[in-house]
This record gives sequence, structure tokens and C-alpha cells, in this order.
Amino acid sequence: MIELVLTDDTGTLTLPLLEVPLTQGTIENATDVETLDKNVHTNFISQKRQWSHTWAYLSEDDYNALRAFYDRQFTLFRYPRLSIPYYSISDVVVRMKLNDKNIVTHAGEVSDVEVSFRETTQLAGGA
Repeated sequence: MIELVLTDDTGTLTLPLLEVPLTQGTIENATDVETLDKNVHTNFISQKRQWSHTWAYLSEDDYNALRAFYDRQFTLFRYPRLSIPYYSISDVVVRMKLNDKNIVTHAGEVSDVEVSFRETTQLAGGA
């Protein structure tokens, strides 16, 4: 089973990636300079990875645990670390974003849970 693991200073959360796709992209920091003869010279600076995933449904407990990692970015001033062992992604510091909570049952089940992660460096300091 492919699992998504989040870790921060307070603990670890493991969630299954039951649905596909898991989208992985690249953010490039490069500048193209076009010369007068229409050739291109590129200044390659850096690359960072980004991932996104959507669960069709999560339990309220799983959503709340995921939301707690998101919220702690703002209270601890520290980014979580992402691991997806199946894809050799291990302890990557990420800026996390999470969509709104869409409760669809009286039991608290949440639908269309979309999370995105952008590779970055850890914030200095923290709580």
C-alpha cells in the first residue's frame, strides 16, 4: 500500500493514498534570455518539487489530524516533513496547503479532501 506520512515536532500521521492520481510537479527557478539573433541563454538557478493529492473521502478524525498539521505551520512556525516511501520521498520539508472541510455525512465524513505540498527549506526559529 502506498502511504503518505507527515511528521512535525508533535508527532507523525500516516494516511493511505487510496485514490490516484498523486500528482508530482517541478517548480523551476530559471531565467531565459533571448539574444538579438533569437538564440536563448538560460540561467538555471534551482528546482523544487511539489505534490498534490485528493482523497474522495476521509473520516472526520483523519481530516482533523491532517488539518492539525496544516494549522501547526502557523502556530509553531515550522513546516511539516513529507514522506512517501513507495516513491523514495523521505523527510522532505514542505509548505502544506489544505482545502476547506466539506462534511457530507452526519458521521462527519469529509469529501474531496485536497492537499498540496511544496518543497522548501525549514523556517528559521520557530516556537
